[in-house]
Amino acid sequence: MMHGSLPARLRVLRARRGLTLIDAAAQIGIGRDTLSDLERGNRHPVMPTLAKIAEGYGVPVEDLLEEPEVRPEAQLAGKDEAPTSGPLMDLPQVKDWLTEQDAHFALMGDEVFMHAVTEIDDLETLEELLHSMYAERERVWEAVSKADVGKTLFPAQVAKFTTRKERLGEAMRPSRDALRLRRELMREYRIKETAIENYSIRLFYEGRATDFLVHPRRLSIEGEVPEHVRREVLREALEEVAV
Repeated sequence: MMHGSLPARLRVLRARRGLTLIDAAAQIGIGRDTLSDLERGNRHPVMPTLAKIAEGYGVPVEDLLEEPEVRPEAQLAGKDEAPTSGPLMDLPQVKDWLTEQDAHFALMGDEVFMHAVTEIDDLETLEELLHSMYAERERVWEAVSKADVGKTLFPAQVAKFTTRKERLGEAMRPSRDALRLRRELMREYRIKETAIENYSIRLFYEGRATDFLVHPRRLSIEGEVPEHVRREVLREALEEVAV
C-alpha cells in the first residue's frame, strides 16, 4: 500500500506513469479539473470516482482508502520492541537512525518529495537530484547492511520467552527485521527513482526537455535470501539462545 494523503498518492501514481493531467484524466475516464482538484485536495472524492481512478491506474481501490496498519503497541515501541506489522521505517528508533545517516530522501514523505520534484523544470537539475539520491541510497545501503544494525535497532528480548522454540524465534527476529528494513529502504528509493524518471518523461512529452532519464539498472533485493545469509542468521540466533 501507498503512504501519505490521498492527494499525495494520486500525484505519485500519475508521476510514476509520466502522465499529464489531461492524459491521466482521459485514461481514468474523469474530467481534468476533477483530477486536478483531487490531487490538490480541493475536492472530496466519492466512491465511484475512486473506483474509476483505481481501475485507470491499475491499482487496488484499497490503496486509495487505507493506510498500512500498525498495532498500537508497535506505535509506542522503542528500541526494546519491534512491530509485528506495519512498516519498520515508521518506528521512532529507525527514523532517528536514518536521520543520523543523513537519509533525507528516505525520510521525505511522498507529498513533500513530489512537490520538490515538480518544482524542477529542466532535465539537468532533475538529473542532479537523481544522482544525489543514488549517492544517499548507496551510503544508507552500506550502513544498513552492517551486522550489528538488527541488534541495535531491534534488540531481542529472549529472556521474556520460556520455550526453546520461542527463544529461537525471538533471537532470530533482529536479523529478520534488519533484512526487512533493507527491503523497505530499497523499495522506498525505487519508488522515488521511478517518480523522478517518470516526471522527466512528462517534461519530454510536454516539450520542456529534449531527453528523459532512465537509469540503466535498478537495484533490487526482493529475491530469495542467499543461503550463506540464512546460515549466518541461524548461527547468530543459536548463540543468543545458548546465552
